[in-house]
Amino acid sequence: MSQQLATVFGGSGGMGQYVVRELIKEGYRVRVVARGKEKIRKRLHDVEVDVRMGDAADSSFARRACEGSSLVFHSIGFPYPEWEEKQIPVMQSLLKGASGEGRRFVLVHPVYAYGHPVTNLVSEEHPTRPKTKKGNIRLKMEQMLQEAHDRGDVEGVIARFPDFYGPHVCNSYLDYILSTALTKNKVHWVGPLETKREYIYVPDGAKALIKLALSGQAGGGAWNIGGREYAGTEILKAIGKVLDKDLSGRSVPRWGLRLMGWIFLLDSAKYQKQFGSIPVTPLDEGIRETLRAKQEMEAVHAGNK
Repeated sequence: MSQQLATVFGGSGGMGQYVVRELIKEGYRVRVVARGKEKIRKRLHDVEVDVRMGDAADSSFARRACEGSSLVFHSIGFPYPEWEEKQIPVMQSLLKGASGEGRRFVLVHPVYAYGHPVTNLVSEEHPTRPKTKKGNIRLKMEQMLQEAHDRGDVEGVIARFPDFYGPHVCNSYLDYILSTALTKNKVHWVGPLETKREYIYVPDGAKALIKLALSGQAGGGAWNIGGREYAGTEILKAIGKVLDKDLSGRSVPRWGLRLMGWIFLLDSAKYQKQFGSIPVTPLDEGIRETLRAKQEMEAVHAGNK
């Protein structure tokens, strides 16, 4: 029997690269779709993948990229300023490209669609009533996938994650904190340092996601894949330990008070009941590996100057 093929859009990104690796472990052939070969060469140099370069907003290209695949992942990450311009057109293109032939379409998503939390633990039954432009964009994408699923165009799976951290993760809060800590002894921390927030280490998230994606019981709905809670003090201590310096944080209360209402915990009971526990890498190890990747990248950039 020939190997099944999976296509990963955004396969060189923070989450995408680990999705690719987990799929290979599961015996899949993997087609990686990305905007630049350089990232693929650096991050996936030790695995065999089929590389496709092109514009994900081009539905004809998306169709060719999805050809022969039984699984399609949308894990493309855009910088925040580009969301309004790119997210919906790309989602339309990928759904059109993936439609037909019973493909399972897995959307890797943040929690913005939930909006302001009305319960301490936010399950998949929580209302989706976002009040922000970013939240409405994310909700629209989920609705588009659900509609395509209901029409029978694809088998849709929505995976919602808390904040990412890990090697090569960009556009995240902890990425900013870690980058600042490499050059400074004090960082600006949004909100009280003692308040716990939820984060997931991307290799852990990818393992959990692949278990969900390969299940025949996941289609047609949303799934929370939660992480672990850490206070700012814990995170800064872990960073300082790796960098061997006394790292301190300056709480920024004006921003923090505005954002505190958006801090909530994902209820992953639905996932855990069906698939078991979600992997958890110790914080010290995750921070160490993330910083190592950052330092290696900076060394490469310095050498190219």
